[in-house]
Amino acid sequence: MTSPQSTKTSSEKSYSVYAIFDDKDSSELALERCKQIGFTDSDISVRSPEKEFLKRITKNTKAGSFAATGLIGGLFIGAIAGRSMAMGLMGGIIGALAGFLLGRRIPTNKSPVYEDAVKEGGILMSIRCDDSDAANRANKLLEVAGAHDIVLSPTVHH
Repeated sequence: MTSPQSTKTSSEKSYSVYAIFDDKDSSELALERCKQIGFTDSDISVRSPEKEFLKRITKNTKAGSFAATGLIGGLFIGAIAGRSMAMGLMGGIIGALAGFLLGRRIPTNKSPVYEDAVKEGGILMSIRCDDSDAANRANKLLEVAGAHDIVLSPTVHH
Protein backbone atom coordinates (compact mmCIF):
# COMPACT_ATOMS: atom_id res chain seq x y z
CA MET A 1 0.00 0.00 0.00
CA THR A 2 1.32 3.42 -0.86
CA SER A 3 1.14 6.28 1.58
CA PRO A 4 -1.25 9.13 0.83
CA GLN A 5 1.50 11.46 2.00
CA SER A 6 4.10 12.54 -0.55
CA THR A 7 7.56 13.97 -0.25
CA LYS A 8 7.37 17.74 -0.59
CA THR A 9 9.81 20.56 -0.66
CA SER A 10 9.96 22.97 2.26
CA SER A 11 8.09 25.75 0.40
CA GLU A 12 5.05 23.66 -0.56
CA LYS A 13 1.74 23.85 1.25
CA SER A 14 0.57 21.24 3.67
CA TYR A 15 -3.03 20.90 4.77
CA SER A 16 -5.20 19.89 7.65
CA VAL A 17 -8.68 18.52 7.17
CA TYR A 18 -11.15 18.96 10.06
CA ALA A 19 -14.57 17.37 10.53
CA ILE A 20 -17.26 16.65 13.10
CA PHE A 21 -18.88 13.26 13.66
CA ASP A 22 -22.14 12.89 15.55
CA ASP A 23 -21.56 9.27 16.55
CA LYS A 24 -18.74 7.05 17.73
CA ASP A 25 -19.19 4.33 15.11
CA SER A 26 -18.75 6.71 12.17
CA SER A 27 -15.67 8.32 13.71
CA GLU A 28 -14.08 4.94 14.45
CA LEU A 29 -14.78 3.77 10.91
CA ALA A 30 -13.21 6.95 9.50
CA LEU A 31 -10.16 6.50 11.73
CA GLU A 32 -9.68 2.92 10.52
CA ARG A 33 -10.12 3.93 6.88
CA CYS A 34 -7.54 6.70 7.32
CA LYS A 35 -5.05 4.13 8.57
CA GLN A 36 -5.95 1.72 5.76
CA ILE A 37 -5.08 4.27 3.10
CA GLY A 38 -1.78 5.13 4.74
CA PHE A 39 -2.25 8.03 7.14
CA THR A 40 -0.14 7.48 10.23
CA ASP A 41 -1.16 7.76 13.85
CA SER A 42 0.70 11.04 14.14
CA ASP A 43 -1.32 12.47 11.19
CA ILE A 44 -4.65 11.97 12.98
CA SER A 45 -6.06 13.78 16.01
CA VAL A 46 -9.40 13.20 17.70
CA ARG A 47 -11.29 15.20 20.37
CA SER A 48 -14.36 13.98 22.23
CA PRO A 49 -15.98 14.92 25.53
CA GLU A 50 -16.15 11.22 26.50
CA LYS A 51 -12.86 10.29 28.18
CA GLU A 52 -13.12 6.49 27.89
CA PHE A 53 -14.03 6.62 24.20
CA LEU A 54 -11.27 9.13 23.52
CA LYS A 55 -8.74 7.02 25.40
CA ARG A 56 -9.69 3.91 23.43
CA ILE A 57 -9.86 5.52 19.99
CA THR A 58 -6.68 7.58 20.37
CA LYS A 59 -4.44 5.06 22.08
CA ASN A 60 -2.10 5.13 19.07
CA THR A 61 -3.01 8.48 17.52
CA LYS A 62 -1.70 11.92 18.30
CA ALA A 63 -3.91 12.85 21.24
CA GLY A 64 -2.80 16.47 21.24
CA SER A 65 -0.19 17.87 23.60
CA PHE A 66 -1.79 21.30 23.16
CA ALA A 67 -4.99 19.86 24.63
CA ALA A 68 -3.10 18.56 27.66
CA THR A 69 -1.54 21.98 28.18
CA GLY A 70 -4.97 23.59 27.84
CA LEU A 71 -6.44 21.13 30.32
CA ILE A 72 -3.83 21.95 32.96
CA GLY A 73 -4.14 25.70 32.39
CA GLY A 74 -7.93 25.52 32.41
CA LEU A 75 -7.98 23.54 35.65
CA PHE A 76 -5.71 26.09 37.28
CA ILE A 77 -7.61 29.16 36.05
CA GLY A 78 -11.00 27.61 36.74
CA ALA A 79 -9.99 26.63 40.26
CA ILE A 80 -8.68 30.12 41.04
CA ALA A 81 -11.64 31.93 39.51
CA GLY A 82 -14.34 29.70 40.92
CA ARG A 83 -12.48 28.36 43.94
CA SER A 84 -14.31 25.13 43.46
CA MET A 85 -13.44 21.82 41.91
CA ALA A 86 -16.50 21.94 39.64
CA MET A 87 -15.41 25.27 38.17
CA GLY A 88 -11.88 23.94 37.86
CA LEU A 89 -13.10 20.89 35.99
CA MET A 90 -15.23 22.96 33.62
CA GLY A 91 -12.29 25.29 33.05
CA GLY A 92 -10.13 22.25 32.35
CA ILE A 93 -12.50 20.87 29.74
CA ILE A 94 -12.78 24.25 28.00
CA GLY A 95 -9.01 24.74 28.25
CA ALA A 96 -8.32 21.31 26.75
CA LEU A 97 -10.59 21.98 23.80
CA ALA A 98 -9.16 25.48 23.28
CA GLY A 99 -5.64 24.04 23.42
CA PHE A 100 -6.54 21.44 20.83
CA LEU A 101 -8.15 24.02 18.52
CA LEU A 102 -5.16 26.36 18.78
CA GLY A 103 -2.61 23.56 18.51
CA ARG A 104 -4.16 22.21 15.31
CA ARG A 105 -4.52 25.74 13.86
CA ILE A 106 -8.21 25.39 13.08
CA PRO A 107 -9.50 28.33 11.02
CA THR A 108 -10.85 30.94 13.44
CA ASN A 109 -14.24 31.13 11.73
CA LYS A 110 -14.79 27.40 12.43
CA SER A 111 -13.40 27.22 15.99
CA PRO A 112 -16.72 28.17 17.65
CA VAL A 113 -18.61 25.63 15.52
CA TYR A 114 -16.21 22.85 16.49
CA GLU A 115 -16.08 23.91 20.13
CA ASP A 116 -19.89 23.86 20.39
CA ALA A 117 -20.15 20.52 18.59
CA VAL A 118 -17.68 18.84 20.96
CA LYS A 119 -19.39 20.38 24.02
CA GLU A 120 -22.66 18.85 22.75
CA GLY A 121 -21.09 15.39 22.40
CA GLY A 122 -19.70 15.54 18.86
CA ILE A 123 -16.34 14.10 17.87
CA LEU A 124 -13.78 16.35 16.17
CA MET A 125 -11.25 14.68 13.90
CA SER A 126 -8.34 16.32 12.12
CA ILE A 127 -5.98 14.81 9.59
CA ARG A 128 -2.62 16.39 8.73
CA CYS A 129 -1.82 16.05 5.02
CA ASP A 130 1.46 16.73 3.24
CA ASP A 131 -0.10 17.86 -0.04
CA SER A 132 -3.38 18.73 -1.75
CA ASP A 133 -3.89 15.22 -3.16
CA ALA A 134 -3.72 13.67 0.33
CA ALA A 135 -5.99 16.43 1.65
CA ASN A 136 -8.56 15.74 -1.06
CA ARG A 137 -8.48 12.00 -0.26
CA ALA A 138 -8.92 12.73 3.46
CA ASN A 139 -11.75 15.16 2.70
CA LYS A 140 -13.60 12.57 0.59
CA LEU A 141 -13.03 9.83 3.17
CA LEU A 142 -14.49 11.98 5.97
CA GLU A 143 -17.46 12.95 3.80
CA VAL A 144 -18.24 9.32 2.88
CA ALA A 145 -17.88 8.29 6.54
CA GLY A 146 -20.66 10.71 7.54
CA ALA A 147 -18.75 13.70 8.87
CA HIS A 148 -20.07 17.24 8.58
CA ASP A 149 -18.63 20.75 8.87
CA ILE A 150 -15.59 19.52 6.92
CA VAL A 151 -12.89 22.13 6.37
CA LEU A 152 -9.68 21.77 4.38
CA SER A 153 -7.17 24.32 5.64
CA PRO A 154 -3.83 25.03 3.89
CA THR A 155 -0.64 25.92 5.73
CA VAL A 156 2.50 27.28 4.11
CA HIS A 157 5.88 26.12 5.42
CA HIS A 158 9.01 28.15 4.75
